[in-house]
Amino acid sequence: MIANQNRVLYHVSHQVQSGNSGIGILIRDNAGHFKAAKCIQLRTDSSEQAEGLAILAAIEWAKDLKLSKFLFTHRDSNRPADSLAKAARLSNNGSASFESPPPFIFDALTTDETSCVNITAQSSDNVATDSF
Repeated sequence: MIANQNRVLYHVSHQVQSGNSGIGILIRDNAGHFKAAKCIQLRTDSSEQAEGLAILAAIEWAKDLKLSKFLFTHRDSNRPADSLAKAARLSNNGSASFESPPPFIFDALTTDETSCVNITAQSSDNVATDSF
């Protein structure tokens, strides 16, 4: 991993019957340490719609934080972001941002193994490209 490169982890939790969805986004530094997290609660028509909105939200947040180089972590090996997404979907408080880890992801943060897909956001036109 490149020095000063962050990992952006995201996950979606969607309930078909109600349309309630939650997005969990977690940012880790190149050493795997927690940098920030976000829970977003929303209503969507499908899990695919929620997934698309999650990717968009993660890229927009990375841009807002001035992260120009980052890795997206595959959602299947991403327990902390999964916990954030479920908390967002089930929350009575809506969306939230965290500058320190919320207690409900402590265990997942310490045991999480990640597999990453390299995403480089080009700062001039904010286009993201995949490399495998």
